Amino acid sequence: MSKLVFGEWLPDQPALDNPGATIAKNVLPYVQTYGSLNSLSSFTDALTSACVGSITVKVNDGNIYNHAGTATTIESLSAAKAWSDVSKSGGYTGVLNWSWTRFGDRLIACAGNVDPQYYDLGSSSTYLDLPGSPPKASTIATVRNFVVMGDINDGTARPNRIVWSGYNNTELWTPSAATQSDTRDLEGDGGHIQRIVPGQRGVIFQENSIWTMDYSGPPTIFRLSEVEEGRGTPAPQSVCWAGQDIFFLGQDGFYRFTGNRALPIGAEKVDRWFFSENDEYSVRFVRGVVDRRNRMVIWSFRSDVTLAYNDRLLIYNWAADRWSYAEVNTEVISEYLTADVDLDGLSSILTNGIDTDSINVDSAAFRGGRVSMTAFGTDHKMATFSGTALSAQVETAEFGNAEGKTILLQNVRPLVDGSSATVTVQVGTRMNQNENYSYTLAQSVNDLGEMNFREKARYHRVRVNTTGNFNDAFGVDITAQERGRR
Repeated sequence: MSKLVFGEWLPDQPALDNPGATIAKNVLPYVQTYGSLNSLSSFTDALTSACVGSITVKVNDGNIYNHAGTATTIESLSAAKAWSDVSKSGGYTGVLNWSWTRFGDRLIACAGNVDPQYYDLGSSSTYLDLPGSPPKASTIATVRNFVVMGDINDGTARPNRIVWSGYNNTELWTPSAATQSDTRDLEGDGGHIQRIVPGQRGVIFQENSIWTMDYSGPPTIFRLSEVEEGRGTPAPQSVCWAGQDIFFLGQDGFYRFTGNRALPIGAEKVDRWFFSENDEYSVRFVRGVVDRRNRMVIWSFRSDVTLAYNDRLLIYNWAADRWSYAEVNTEVISEYLTADVDLDGLSSILTNGIDTDSINVDSAAFRGGRVSMTAFGTDHKMATFSGTALSAQVETAEFGNAEGKTILLQNVRPLVDGSSATVTVQVGTRMNQNENYSYTLAQSVNDLGEMNFREKARYHRVRVNTTGNFNDAFGVDITAQERGRR
């Protein structure tokens, strides 16, 4: 037998010269293998309607707050995992996306068509209009000791404008040398301001440009530098970050911004595949989140503009520099901070008891203090990826004889580590590269742990299907013989 490893998933490469996996669906990418990806397991009640943004924060006393927004409400998650409406009186209308920032113990939320909202953690019972008459804005972030907003509407749409608050004061918005509050228009052809990344140094993403903002003090307050001209993002929520690294979808593919320049991470790997799978009118709905624990970035997107949710995930392991994808329906993907829940706390959450309630008590949502990745499913409930393993497919690269001879493929042994998984194998064959592949029926392993085939063709692929959890999928061992040219 000879071994075929699955290799790196490279859907942008042509079949004959592709050295890696041709399919890597519903799996997580590692350095040499692929691992199981679990389905969503909800652990909260439902929001009143579809989620269009969320935030989780931990304050100094250890309390954790989770807020989520819909088109008409902002809602807060209780210890009993139920959502309650904490909107300002009268609620909201037609919000497409909520953007939050934290300033001390204050949450400030923006949406393009509503006045900025604030909620003081530990004392507020509802959101209220932020004092100081700040303008409406689509995106918001905390940069050093200032709240910064972008894509402004102060009665007139100013998509390339940023404004920032007074120093250490979220309620001062009149430009003043004394308070250091000010306004700046980003010159050039960058287009709408899409996202502002917080930190000691701010990073501003426009549609076609990236700027940095460094505090310089009066009179200029911030020094703005255009560090990437002609490269920005069409998808505001695709921008996500871990430390100094910022990941985003550009106009032509996926990038990693390292502080002063953007490096391509999807070019000649997945970029063309993504744009062929993603509906061109749905790019603005792409959302990204960093899974810090696993050193992965996950972007959700939709394959059909008629959908009201994203139905695909594109997964990037930045430590391994490898990709995979999944078919999972989500409204929003985000980070989540868990609170400690003991058995007494579980009793108040699980109304039917631990053994019979539908909530998974093994969920990461109940492991205190951890930063987890969560998603809102199409049932409007918050969920972790801790359900049953998704049915997965990984397929080898195409292989054939350099002299054009046929190959008789006789036996296949899948190299999948994990006793919980049910594994079947299909063999795909074609005689010429201008033909479509024809696949056999899926076969289960025999008593020797092999599948027996007698497939004769010039070109072959081996597809491994799994149901249930596994640790690692490496590849396959095959037994094959060269035959003639026919």
